[in-house]
This record gives sequence, structure tokens and C-alpha cells, in this order.
Amino acid sequence: KAAELFEAGGVEQSYHHSILRVASGCSALAKAEEARAWLDKATALYDSMSDSNKSTYFSTYLTWLTTFGLTDVIPAVLSDYLCSGLNIDWLSVANGYVHLGDFKAARAAIDRENSYEGNEGRTIRYWTIKSQIYEGLGDSEAALDAYRQYIKYNDAYSHAIHIYDMQFMEQKYELESRILRADKGRWAATAVALSVLAVALLVALLLYRRIAAQKLESDNFRLLLGQAELEKER
Repeated sequence: KAAELFEAGGVEQSYHHSILRVASGCSALAKAEEARAWLDKATALYDSMSDSNKSTYFSTYLTWLTTFGLTDVIPAVLSDYLCSGLNIDWLSVANGYVHLGDFKAARAAIDRENSYEGNEGRTIRYWTIKSQIYEGLGDSEAALDAYRQYIKYNDAYSHAIHIYDMQFMEQKYELESRILRADKGRWAATAVALSVLAVALLVALLLYRRIAAQKLESDNFRLLLGQAELEKER
């Protein structure tokens, strides 16, 4: 939806970025064909992308290839990416080499990664790939240490998500409670207003009946006076 809005609004680079985000999301959800369709759109727009989006395009493309085991295309994409002069996502490059079984190249790539700290998602991915690299190099101890780091950050990340979800639910409950209290307040105000109206109608009815009774008495009195006058005349 965001991609459609950006396209309709003529916000070109935001549109490109949205396409790449959708493709990445489809890969994460194991929707290979949908991811490929969005990547094809991105490929057609590549020449008009900003350098930042071009780099994201390559990392997204590599993620799609590694996720669905399309290893025959990875070497060409890696070569184009590394020769592009763009800022390189070394985690994606390292992951590409891991899937090719070239663990030395993967280690050289991941050693150049310096943007993962402070980013929980990238930190978890960093230690996952590093554990795979050391395992592929036959360094079981280093692989185990890297895996421990993965567990450490993954648990912390999961805990942070859990805390966020709990806070969200608490805020949602509080908001729903406020709405319910407001609704009850509105119903109470409505009930009071209806009660006042009912009392007013009752008073009006009583007054009307009293006035009617007084008018009837007055009419009867006049009638008696009239009859008395007739009797005198006779």
C-alpha cells in the first residue's frame, strides 16, 4: 500500500525503497514468487535508484537468492555488487559466500562489517553468520562462542520484543478502559438527561391536568350561574 501511495505521489526514491522492503518481507515469509515479482520491479527501476537504494537492492537480491537456495546466480550478483562502488552490506556478502561454501571469503567479508553494533537485528544476524563461518572453517570452539553470542543477543532481542508487546497490550487495555469509562459516562449523562426530561413531561402533564380541571370547574360554575339566571327570569 505504501509503495502504491509513493508511486501515486511521485515520491520516486521512497517508492523504490518500499518495493525493496516488500520484496525483503516476502522473502522472510518464504513467498519466493511474490518476492521475485517485486525484485523484478526493482530491477526495472535500478538505473533511476539512489545509491542507497541500489545497495539495498543488491542486499535484498542476495537475501532472496540465499533464502531460496539459488546459488548458481550468487557469484554474478556478488561480483556486480562488489564492483559497483556502492556502500557494501558486508553481512549480505558474507552470507552469500557462506551459501557458496567459500568460508574464507565469507570470513574476510564479515571482518569488514562494522555497522551491526547497536542494531539488534543486525547483531543477531552477524553472530549467526559468524558461527556458520567458523563451523565451515572447522573452528568448533570459535563457532560455539559465536553461537553463544547469538543466543545472548537473540534472547535479549526476544525479551525486548516481549516487553514492547506487553507495553502495547497495557496501553491498549488502558485506552479501551478509557473508552469504556467514557461510554459509561455518556450513558450516565444520557440517563440523567432522560430522567430530567421525564420529570419535565410529568410536571407539564400535571399542570395540564390541573389547568384542564380548573377550566372544567370554571365552565361548570358558569353553567350553574346561567341556570340560576334562567330560573329568576321565570
